[in-house]
Formats: sequence, C-alpha cells, structure tokens
Amino acid sequence: MQAIEMIDAALNLRASSSDPMTSARRFSLQRLRDRIASRGLTFTEGEKREFCLMPVIFQELNYDDFDWSRRENRLGALDDMVEIDVVAWSGGFRRSEISDSEYRRYWRHCLDVIDYRKEASRRK
Repeated sequence: MQAIEMIDAALNLRASSSDPMTSARRFSLQRLRDRIASRGLTFTEGEKREFCLMPVIFQELNYDDFDWSRRENRLGALDDMVEIDVVAWSGGFRRSEISDSEYRRYWRHCLDVIDYRKEASRRK
C-alpha cells in the first residue's frame, strides 16, 4: 500500500534523531501507520481529527515561514509529512491529485484540529 510505504520512508528518515519533537512525530506516524495497516484509508471524521499529523508539524512550518495553506507549495523537511497527512485525510490522494478547493478544505480541517487539540490540552 502506497500510504504505508510513504509512512515507512518518513519513519526511516527520522529514525536516528532523539530530539523530543522528532519522537512525537515518529509516534504520530506510527499510530497512523498502525491504523491504516489495520483498517485502510477510510476514516470517519473523528478519526481524521484523531490521526491528523498537522498538530505536530505546523509550528515548525510557520516558524520556517512555509506557506502550507497552498497545495502546490514545497514545505521543506516536512513536505513528506504533509503529503502523508493529505493522503490519509483524502482517502488515498496526494496533494497533486486533489483540487485547490479540496486542499483548502484539508487546510481548514487542520486548523480546526489544531484548535481542538489546544483546547483539549488546556482542559487537562
């Protein structure tokens, strides 16, 4: 399965780093991999929120001044993680295979997930 191969490549790329942010990204990637391996690329809306990768990468994208709101923009070292996240969100389509309007829906979804997780962490 293409998504599993993409995740495996992203995990391998980050395997040697011990910094906490990379560890959080590996954990998120592994959770997503396990979910896809067991149940495929059909996600409920709740699962899309639960498995979204953007909350563990958006701060670095913003800090490094990458405009991740546009589908065709390259996103440096995190390009692969955004690609994987789009594939999971869309049910198997890469960024280049979805329309700009679909990507805007993905982007808004990510903003909602980021806000949701911030609120959830405040309540803890």
